[in-house]
Amino acid sequence: HNHSRNSLNRAPGALSSTMVATLSPPPVLPAVAPAAAALSPAAPAVLAAVLAAASAAVRFRARRADASRRGLAQLVLLLRTVAGALAYVTAVRFLRRRHLLRSLATGPGARFVAASGQGRRPPAPLADMTPEEARGITRGIFVPQFGALVLVADQLALLKTYAVPTISSLLARTRQLCSGLCTPRRVADTSVLLSEAIEHPFEHPRSATAVARINWLHAHYRKYISNKDMIYTLALFITEPLTWVGRYGWRRITDVERHALGLTFIELARRMGIRDFPDSVDGVFAFARDLEADPTHFYFHEDNLRVAGSTFDLLLSKIPFAAARDQVKRVVVAGLDPHLVRTLGIKEAPNQVHHAVFQALMRVQAAVIANLVPPIFDAESVMLEPLPAGLDPVQSLSVRRFMRENTASSIYVRPSLWNRWLSPISLLSRIANQPLPGSSIPYGEAADQANVEVAHLEVYSTNPKGFLLEEAGPAAFVGKGVEEVRLNAAELQR
Repeated sequence: HNHSRNSLNRAPGALSSTMVATLSPPPVLPAVAPAAAALSPAAPAVLAAVLAAASAAVRFRARRADASRRGLAQLVLLLRTVAGALAYVTAVRFLRRRHLLRSLATGPGARFVAASGQGRRPPAPLADMTPEEARGITRGIFVPQFGALVLVADQLALLKTYAVPTISSLLARTRQLCSGLCTPRRVADTSVLLSEAIEHPFEHPRSATAVARINWLHAHYRKYISNKDMIYTLALFITEPLTWVGRYGWRRITDVERHALGLTFIELARRMGIRDFPDSVDGVFAFARDLEADPTHFYFHEDNLRVAGSTFDLLLSKIPFAAARDQVKRVVVAGLDPHLVRTLGIKEAPNQVHHAVFQALMRVQAAVIANLVPPIFDAESVMLEPLPAGLDPVQSLSVRRFMRENTASSIYVRPSLWNRWLSPISLLSRIANQPLPGSSIPYGEAADQANVEVAHLEVYSTNPKGFLLEEAGPAAFVGKGVEEVRLNAAELQR
């Protein structure tokens, strides 16, 4: 006790060595000391880094989950879109097939299709088809099903006639197809007269009047047109649609349609007074093939190029910019027979790219029509606006009719708000500075553009009031021959 008290009575800083040894912390190894000294101040930073890393990992996993959910939603939307598209294509193909079968089974060609179900009857032979049945099949099935391609084929059929110098020279001499003024009018007149001739029954006053007007117009040039040229010109309205639809149509042509188209124009040739016209489709093809292979009828002449050039100018007139028109012309030429191109003297030779583009366009249009365009359930004219309902056949002759809007010209097109301002074709016409429905060119300006003598000039007008069948034709013949046309039409209806 005394020892302890003595020890406490010592100076405060004089602790014994035993107490120092007892109260001091354990010794630290020299190598660990720096790290241990640094650990304590950095602990909050390390903890914050660990927490940030954990938070980032959580957010990353959340984003991955959101991305997975969005990806799944997009996949579901894609699958729904594909399923909807497949369902639409399937429906269109089904409706097209059903519409064709019903049209054949219930229309004018019903007896030439085998009946289904109990008591089936065999189809009647095609040789028993009457001209009126053939016209009904052509008008009600063939033209509506292949309307756009038939129009293209008919326009290109005109080009083939220009490869016959006896035809092209007459057209050049009469200036009906050698200027930018007369070409649209003649193409429009040809289209409306042929359309009217087959749109109505052959005994109908409008059909008979259309044929009578064609006969009256041709009578003025009959001494310059050989019967062989007449046969060839009408034959092309059989061979070209069948050829083009056979190559590029969205489906195959049936034998009933092929025979009906041929018989329709065979009857039309009889009504036009064309002698020795072939009596079968095969005979028509053989005649056209032989004439095109005959170097005395089918050969190059400078008038071929003049007339064909004016027609190409008309067909491409709505395309803006000269460079674009040149390329489109080469694509069109790529679809023509090389022998025809040489005979017409066309110098814009297409290359492999133009051929590939043409073939691609033809395949695309066939696929689009077959899979995306619903069938046409009514057989309205693809060329003309419908007549007012409830008209008496005779009264219909006094009605002015309009052409549907087309890319070739604005002749006989109704000057409506759509046709003049809103339609794609009207916009192209404005860009290309081409006449619109209802417009006209002053006489002096027309003379400068035509670059022909005033005596041979007809003033260019789009005829915004439509056309009368009895007056269709070149402007110089408007109002003439009406009585003769009426008498001939009456004879054709007997």
